[in-house]
Parts: sequence; C-alpha cells; structure tokens
Amino acid sequence: RNTRFVGVISPSHHNLTVPFSLVYSKICRKYGKVLFVDLGSEMGNYFTDEMEKDNLIDYLFELQADRFDVDLADYTTSYKGITCMLPALDPEEIWGITESDWKLFARGLRSQKFDVVVILFDEFSQNFFDVAGILDDLMVVGSEDAYSLKCVERFSLYLAKKNIGLMPQNVILNDNICNKFTRFDIDNIMKGNLEEWIRDVRRCGMVSARG
Repeated sequence: RNTRFVGVISPSHHNLTVPFSLVYSKICRKYGKVLFVDLGSEMGNYFTDEMEKDNLIDYLFELQADRFDVDLADYTTSYKGITCMLPALDPEEIWGITESDWKLFARGLRSQKFDVVVILFDEFSQNFFDVAGILDDLMVVGSEDAYSLKCVERFSLYLAKKNIGLMPQNVILNDNICNKFTRFDIDNIMKGNLEEWIRDVRRCGMVSARG
C-alpha cells in the first residue's frame, strides 16, 4: 500500500487546528498505521519530558546519510495512542529544509510503511510549497465566522492560481461545537466523541482507502 500524505493548514490560525489534526489522525487509525507530524512548536508543550530526544531534524539527517533502516521510535512519541514525530526544537530549522529534503523525508516514511501521514502546518510561508510536493491531500481548516471563511476562500483561490496539483478540502468547524471548548484542552477534546465536532468526517475514510 502507498503512504498517503495529508496536509492540514488554517489560514485564519484557528485555535482548534492542533486538536482537529490529532482527532483526524486518530480517526485514520481505523484504516491503518498513522503518523502525525507538527511543523510548528505547539505540540512541544505536550512533550516537554521528551524534547531532548532526537526529532524530525535528526531523522532527516539520518536519511541524508542514506540510513533508512533507523528505528523510528527514536524520533517519535505516543500521544493519546497517536504516533507523533517529535517537533524541531527551533521552528526556524524547518525553514531550512529544501524541497528535495522533503521528498527524502517522504521516502523514509514510506519505507516505514505508514498508511497515512498527517502533516500540520504552523503557518503559511514559502516553505509550504516545498512540503506541498509530497502531499496527496490538503485540508484547509476554518470556522463559520466571516473573517475565517474569507481567509479560507482566499487561500483556496490562491492555491488554484499556483496550480500545485492539489484539490484542497475546506473543513469548516461548527461554531456551536467549537464554543464548547473555551480553552485549549486537547485532553478534553480527545476524550469526547471524535466525530461530533468534525464536519464531513467521511473524508477520513476516503483519504485512507485510496492509493
């Protein structure tokens, strides 16, 4: 089976993008082996005891040395049953990764026989297009307020003009559900009904089943 790479980005910086990505990853586990990769620094707040371990940058260094047989457990941790690549200590290190490096990264993860790799973008930058070359799907997350909807619309139009070969899916999180979470509490969200706060969750099955 081919590994499916799914990107998640929120042009309006929705405060539930991280938990959405984790819940999405957990749902995808129903269909196979899943890895969650956070290109920002948010998840580092939840791995404070392990941040001195090797991370994404160290794993890429091994791949550049043609060592594809490394034990991925040295570069990952488990969070609520989800295998997560430990994020870079300094987010600026991510910006130095080239397009060819990302292709090498994808090759390495394919050799680990993941079914789905969920990649969360911290923000939109030129680096996005370097990573986009390995993506099979892209989820653009927003909410129902006018500002967020406009951000999602403009971002989708921009991607269409860039013609990067992706058909992004706009995922609009229901305001009534999002308002239940008055603080950033991944634990609370993960304990709840995984499907109730994601609109069009059937997309998860489609992402995992193809390829």
